[in-house]
Amino acid sequence: MQILLKKMSLVNFKGIRSAEFDFNPTVNTVLGDNATGKTTIMNAFLWCLFGKDIEDRKDFEIKTYDKEGKIIERLEHSVELVLDVDSKEITLKRVLSEKWQKKRGADDLEFTGNETTYFWNEVPLKQMDYQSKIKDLIDEGLFKLLTNVNYFHSLHWEKRREIIFSLAGEITESEILAESNLTTDHANIIGNILSHGKTLAEAKAETANKKKRIKDEIQFIPSRIDEAERSKPNTVDTADITRQINDLKKQIGSKKVEVEKTIKAETDYSEKINQDNEDYNNRLELYYNKKNEVLQLEREIESNVRSGYKDTNIEISGIMREIDFLDNSLINLSDRITIGTKKIDVLDNEISEKRAQWKKINSETLPEFESCTCPTCKQSLPEDDVRIKKDEFLRNFNESKKRRLEDNEKEGKEMVLRKNDMNTLLQALNRDYNELSEKKTTLQQKADELKKQSSSEQDINTIVSLAISENVELSKIKNELLKLQESIADKPHKDDKASELFAKRQTIQNEIEVLNNKINVLSAQLGNDEQIKNIDKRIAELKEQESTLAAELNRLEGIEYAILQFEKQRVAFIENKINDKFEYVTFRLFETQINGQEIPVCKTLINGIPYESANTASRINAGLAIINALSDYNSVYAPIFVDNAESTNVFITTKSQVVKLVVTKDKELIFSNLK
Repeated sequence: MQILLKKMSLVNFKGIRSAEFDFNPTVNTVLGDNATGKTTIMNAFLWCLFGKDIEDRKDFEIKTYDKEGKIIERLEHSVELVLDVDSKEITLKRVLSEKWQKKRGADDLEFTGNETTYFWNEVPLKQMDYQSKIKDLIDEGLFKLLTNVNYFHSLHWEKRREIIFSLAGEITESEILAESNLTTDHANIIGNILSHGKTLAEAKAETANKKKRIKDEIQFIPSRIDEAERSKPNTVDTADITRQINDLKKQIGSKKVEVEKTIKAETDYSEKINQDNEDYNNRLELYYNKKNEVLQLEREIESNVRSGYKDTNIEISGIMREIDFLDNSLINLSDRITIGTKKIDVLDNEISEKRAQWKKINSETLPEFESCTCPTCKQSLPEDDVRIKKDEFLRNFNESKKRRLEDNEKEGKEMVLRKNDMNTLLQALNRDYNELSEKKTTLQQKADELKKQSSSEQDINTIVSLAISENVELSKIKNELLKLQESIADKPHKDDKASELFAKRQTIQNEIEVLNNKINVLSAQLGNDEQIKNIDKRIAELKEQESTLAAELNRLEGIEYAILQFEKQRVAFIENKINDKFEYVTFRLFETQINGQEIPVCKTLINGIPYESANTASRINAGLAIINALSDYNSVYAPIFVDNAESTNVFITTKSQVVKLVVTKDKELIFSNLK
C-alpha cells in the first residue's frame, strides 16, 4: 500500500492562522527559522489522524495565542489532509472548536469546554467511526514507525528488539542446528535436548542447578569421611561398664526421692503465700470501692447544686439565639420593604406618564381636510367623491384615536393593580416587622431579668463545698474509708524461703542430670564394636558416592559446554539473518558477559559506531534505512518526515514520499517541492 500526502490545510493551528501546502509524491522541503512552524506541520499531520503530536501526547496545545500570550477565544482550529492511498484520494479533517453557553441569570456567554468534529471525504463522523476508519487504513504504531525517522529509537530497547525480530520471521533452534558446524557429540547433545521438548534455556538452567547440587555434595564428602574416621571408638571392658551403670542408677533413685520432698515443701509454702495475698487483695478492693463511692457521692452533690444554675444559663442561651434569629428576620423584612417602596415610586411615575399620554391623545382633533383634485388634469373632484373621502378620513381618525385611548387605559389599569398589590404586600411586611420588633423587645427584657438571677462561679463553688461538708451520709462513708486505709497498711511480704526451696530442688535435678549423662556415656561405650563396623561401611559408601558424582559432574559440564557453543552460533545466525534485511545499519542483538553467557540487547550500529554516538546525519539515514526495511516487510509506504534535515547533504534513497524540515534564517515558512 502506498500512502501519499497531496495537500494539507491549516487554520488557527499552533500559531499558523491559515496555510495550505501542496506536496509532490517524491521529495518536499519546508524551510524556515526556529519557531516558524516546521515541526507544526508534522504535528498537524499526526493530530488530524490520531489526535496526538510527535511526542505521542494527546493534551498538547494547538490553540492560537495573541501577543500577550493569551488564547484567542472562539476560534475554530482545524487540519485537513488530502491523501492518495493506492491512487484513491481520501480527504480527512479534524476540527477543534470552543463551546460557549449563557447560563441562567448571566449576561455573558461562558466557556464550557472544547468540542472536536471529524470528517471523512467531507462526511461528518462520530469519533468512534472516524477512529475505526483510520485503524482500517493503517495501524497507528506502524504508521509512526514509517513516518518519523526518530520514532524507532524513541522506543524501549525490548520493543525495538521485538520489531527487529519480527522481520526475520520464526527462527527455530532445529533450523540453527542444521546450519551449525558443531562437533558430532555436541550436535547430538543439542538434538537430544530439543527432541525431549525442552528449550535450551530450560536445559541450561536445569544443568546449572544439577551441577550446583553435585558440587555441594562433593565438597562435603571428604570432611564426612574424616569425621567418620575420627568418630571410631576405642575397645572397652563391657562387664566393668555394666557395673558402673547399675551403681549410677541407684544414686539417681535416691536423688529423685529428695526432689519429691522438696517439691512438696515448695507447694505448701506457695499455698500459704497465695492465701495471704488473696486476703490483702480483698481488703484493697474494698478500700478502692469505698473511695470510689465517696467520689461518686461528692459528684452527685455538686451536680445537684449546679443543675439549677445550669438550667438558667441554658434558658438565657436559648433566648439569645432566638433574638439573633429575629435580628436576621428583621433585616430581611427591612430590605424587602425598601425594595417594595422603590417599586411603588417607579409605578407612580409610570402611571403619571400614562395619564399625560391619555390627555394628549384625547385632545387630538381632526386635521384640516384639503380639497381633492385630480392628479392628471388638476381639476377638483366631484363633491360626492370629496364627501366620501372626508367621511373615510374621519372614520379612520376616530378609530385610531379610540384604539390608542383603550390601549392606554388598559396599561394604566394594569399598573394601578400592580401598585395596589405592592401596597398590600408592604402593609403585610410592615405588620410582620412591628410584630417581630415587639417580640424581640419582650425576649430581651426576659433575658436581662434571668441574667440578674444568675450567680457567679465563685458563689456556686462555695455553695458546693458547703453542701459536701454538711452531708451526713458522706461523712459516714469517709469514716469507713479511714478504717479500710489502716487495714491495708499491713502488706504481706515475700521472704527468701521460696527461692531457697527452688534452688535446692534445682541443685538435686542438676546432680541427676550429671548422673544420667555418665550413664549415657558408659552405655555408648557398650556398642563400640558394632559402631566401628557401621562407620567402616559408611566410609565405603561415601567414597563410592564421590566417584559417581564426579562422573555425573563431568557429563553435565559437557552438556553445558555444548549449549555454550550452540548459543554462540545461534547469535551469529540470528544477527546475520536480521542484518541481511537492512542497508546502512546493522544490529547487535546479543552481548557476551564475563561468564560467557549471552544476554539479549538491541543496539543499532552505523558502520560499527553505536547509534547514540553517531552524528545527526548518520542518525537520519539510519532512521530512513530502518523505515525502508519495515516498509518493504509490511508492504506499506507512507510519508516520511525528516526533522533537522539541514544536518545532512546526502539522503539514502527510499520508495516513500519524503518531507524535509530544514532550519534556515527565513522568518516565514518557505515550501519547496524540489529536492
